[in-house]
Amino acid sequence: MSSTPRFGDTPRADGPAADPAAAAGEAAGAADALGSVSAPTGGSNLYDRLPPLPAAVLDPRPALALGTAIWLVIAIVLLVLGGWSRTVALCLAGIAVGVLGTAVYALQRRAVVRGARGSQQGLDFDQS
Repeated sequence: MSSTPRFGDTPRADGPAADPAAAAGEAAGAADALGSVSAPTGGSNLYDRLPPLPAAVLDPRPALALGTAIWLVIAIVLLVLGGWSRTVALCLAGIAVGVLGTAVYALQRRAVVRGARGSQQGLDFDQS
């Protein structure tokens, strides 16, 4: 039986993990050997090695426009084919949520671009 504790083992009072400083050193060594995947705190970890996402993926405008357009098309088709129903009301609610989402995004973007003190931090806009 090895003296190295395994995952799930509880340390004994007289074992190697009884010394907190030694346990911390062992844990740091194990994290370095496996590659750190903890929260980004600087240094060389997984988050530093990931490439940045493309701008097309980060921009929510196409998704908002496409989703709202799909709800609009479905509402028109349902109105033409079957008149007013609960599904048309659902489509109109989808359109309203899309318009509301677009308005919230536009207000946040405007506040960030003009440098408002209460605006969200960490949002990267192209200033155009």
